[in-house]
Amino acid sequence: YHYEADGSLVKVPGQLRDTARKEITVQMSMFASIFAIFGESQDNAPPVTSLAVIGDRYLTSGGDLYANAKSSMAFTAYDPVVYATSSAVSFTEYRLDPDALTPFTLYTSPFMLSEGSHTLEFRSQDKAGNLEAAQSAVIYIDAAPPTSEALLTGAASQGGWYISPVSLTLVSTDTMPGVDKVYYKVLSGSPLAAATTCYLEYTGSVVVGEEGNYRIDYYAMDKIINIESEKSISFNIDLSSPVITVISTPAATAHGWNNTPVTVIFSGTDTVSGIAYCSSTQTISVGGASQTVSGYCLDYAGWSSTATLTLNIDMSAPVVSISSPAAGQTFIATRNKIDIGFTVKDDLDPAPRLISFLRQVEDRGSPRGDRPSIISAADGQSIEPLDMDDGIWQLVVSATDFADNPAYLASGAFEVIHDVLPPRTAQTVSGGPVFEDKGVLFIAQNTEFRLSSSDDLVEQNDGAGLGVKQLKVKLIANGLTIKDLVFENPAPRQGEAFVSTYTANWSVADGAYYLDYNAGDILGNIEPFSRSLVALDNTPPVTTDELGGTAGRNGWHVSPVMATLVSTDALSGVKSVYYSADAGSITPYTVPLAVSGEGNHNAKYYAQDNVTNTESEKSLSFKIDISTPIVSVAGTPVANADGWNNTPVTVAFSATDAVSGIAYCEPEKLVSSEGTNQAVAGFCMDHA
Repeated sequence: YHYEADGSLVKVPGQLRDTARKEITVQMSMFASIFAIFGESQDNAPPVTSLAVIGDRYLTSGGDLYANAKSSMAFTAYDPVVYATSSAVSFTEYRLDPDALTPFTLYTSPFMLSEGSHTLEFRSQDKAGNLEAAQSAVIYIDAAPPTSEALLTGAASQGGWYISPVSLTLVSTDTMPGVDKVYYKVLSGSPLAAATTCYLEYTGSVVVGEEGNYRIDYYAMDKIINIESEKSISFNIDLSSPVITVISTPAATAHGWNNTPVTVIFSGTDTVSGIAYCSSTQTISVGGASQTVSGYCLDYAGWSSTATLTLNIDMSAPVVSISSPAAGQTFIATRNKIDIGFTVKDDLDPAPRLISFLRQVEDRGSPRGDRPSIISAADGQSIEPLDMDDGIWQLVVSATDFADNPAYLASGAFEVIHDVLPPRTAQTVSGGPVFEDKGVLFIAQNTEFRLSSSDDLVEQNDGAGLGVKQLKVKLIANGLTIKDLVFENPAPRQGEAFVSTYTANWSVADGAYYLDYNAGDILGNIEPFSRSLVALDNTPPVTTDELGGTAGRNGWHVSPVMATLVSTDALSGVKSVYYSADAGSITPYTVPLAVSGEGNHNAKYYAQDNVTNTESEKSLSFKIDISTPIVSVAGTPVANADGWNNTPVTVAFSATDAVSGIAYCEPEKLVSSEGTNQAVAGFCMDHA
């Protein structure tokens, strides 16, 4: 052993014991002296015993010991080594709440104590018989948890509701050894849901400031972990008034008026405590403006809201009267006007909504066409009869006040008379070629027509109509309209004729057509179609030539020639044929042309029909040769002075022709027989 600073002996580590040799070997350093005691030493020191609490315990600053009832008491003891001698602990014993006669009990294992204050005496004895002086300890066994109470502060209202934020205060008490901690958890909503995932330690008042249903669970724990059973307190917070709705039925008009008794219904919503009461339904049956109806709704927390509805009720319709036009009146175009007069009165509405119009109840005179059968009309308005269709009309006035009370009145019937006669149209040819034959008017594409139309009002030929609006021309073939011409009058005027012109440049085939034409006035009076028969001729005549006389060869005539011109035209007919011969002047052709002079001849000719369609110029060429050739004959060799030859003679023929020229002469002939006055014949022929 070596001495520590406090004087105690501590066994030196690393000792090797040799019992056979009865020696101990140990390495040491830094020692001042060394000694060894050999032999048996006497143990005179008793053991030392300590009390231990196994479980939850709490020791106050004043030394008071508290233990949980679930904790166990245990003792530990050791026998100190004094001068290298210790005999070890032999046993430990104790006694509980002793008096002078209470015996000690041998300690074998930890034990529990009942609730309350207890005194424990305990001691140990070593194997040398040294008995420790009894020690004493006071211990308080506590099995009771703390007791907690929840206190709520705030503005409490009816039905267990608070109408302000709520402050929660938790008050916990414990008789011993005292409260250690308090815990709480807030649940809210419906159904309740934990606002936090775990308990929170309570450190001071908890303020809940939002609306809703709440439950706070809480418990306390004392210093030796006695835990209070979980408690809870529930409360509700409603910080807002209900939302009140007031409706009226039937609904008011767009102008805020009703024309029947009105039922007023109050209802409310409250998402927190709910609606406990709303004012009863009321029915208002008295007419008048700005009538107020009030009511309220109350929620279960005591909050209330008030609503007021303003009603306007008018159950009387407006009164309508019509002063003009009067029943049976007649209005003639351009002569008198239709004056509109009516009044509308209402007890409450100073300006009822109006719909006033003229309505045609019977169409007379000219067709209505696209003119309306209903036209708007206003009080004090003057309407020209021409601005509406002719026929039987009436004035209709409809009035509605701001409560939608309707009123309706129609006047007696009156008549509007317009221009009742259609225009009169005449068509003439105003320019260009024209030719009439047997009731047929032959025309060409540059023939110009003139249409002149006058409008009558109420008497034939009075010319006082309101004006021609339109002229129409139809070109008809085989019952089908193949061309439509429409002439619009840009400024129809009463009493003025409308004149239009057009040409026959229609891009259609030549032939016979009907021209139908008519006019319409501004009121839709339509003239029946007039018809004329025309034949369109845009084709010139066709002329052919015929040559009379004896034909020779090679295009030559061998006698005088008679030139005849034949011209035809399928429509208007040939009017004239013209020709010029051998560069002479143009001459009308009347009889065939006789030509007897020899040589080449040229003629030009053309024809023109009755609507001046002129044929393209044609040419005619022919040749005349009425003279025979002049033939010469010669013998070779030449005869002597007596006219004889003493050798065979070759006879050759030749000729001349000043017109068509020589075409052929007979070949040479050889005469070899003797004799007198031998005749040799031959011939020549010209091109004719």
